[in-house]
Amino acid sequence: MDLATLLGLLIGIGSLLGAHIIEATSEFPTYFYGLLSVTAAMIVYGGTVGALLITFPLEQLLGVPKAALKVIFHKEEMDTSAVVDLFVHLAEKARREGLLSLEE
Repeated sequence: MDLATLLGLLIGIGSLLGAHIIEATSEFPTYFYGLLSVTAAMIVYGGTVGALLITFPLEQLLGVPKAALKVIFHKEEMDTSAVVDLFVHLAEKARREGLLSLEE
């Protein structure tokens, strides 16, 4: 079992149990400004993080910030006419030889 899977299970189950405990006690303020529910946020965000950790290996998740920065600060301009030409070529090949010819 991958470390990320174990962490994901712990975070997901912990979020659900924590939300249940908070809802069970009337002393904890569950709403901020009448709009945000702490327990709902715990379930949604904790469950999302848990599901991500279960689904993907830890190495891939640790590379996400680097990939996000690369996408945000990408400065190289794409040659759109070359991309259009490639898609036209692939469409013609698929029409003549079938979709399976595009696998290679």
